Amino acid sequence: MLVDLSKTDLVYPSSCVTSSRAFIRAEPKTVEDFLRAYVAGIYLIKKNHPFAEKSFSKWLREKDPTIVQKSVAAYARLFKPAPFVRDKGIENVVRDLMKKRPEFKEYLGWPGPFRENGPLEKVLRDR
Repeated sequence: MLVDLSKTDLVYPSSCVTSSRAFIRAEPKTVEDFLRAYVAGIYLIKKNHPFAEKSFSKWLREKDPTIVQKSVAAYARLFKPAPFVRDKGIENVVRDLMKKRPEFKEYLGWPGPFRENGPLEKVLRDR
C-alpha cells in the first residue's frame, strides 16, 4: 500500500451513488429500493463480517482468505452507516472536474446542484 487516503484529511466521496434528478423523479420506487439495499449492504458489511466475507469471496471470485478479510475490514471502516456526502467532498470532485472543464468553477462553494438527499433521508427514516 502506498498510502491510505482514509487516514488523511482529504475528503473525497469514495462511496457515493449518483443519478440524474430526472431519473429520481421518474423512478422513485427504483431509487428507494436501490438505496434500501445499499444501506442494508453497508449495515451487513459493518455488523456481519463472516457474511460479508463469504459474499465478497463469491462475487469478486477472490480465493485468498487474507485478502478477503482485509478487504471487508477496510470497507467496513470506510462506509458510513448513513452515506451522505459532505460539502467538502463535493467541492473536491468539482475541483477535479475543473481540470477538464473550467466552467465548473462556478460551482465551488455551491454543492446544492450536485446533491439530492431526499430519497436517502426517506429510506433512513423508514428503517
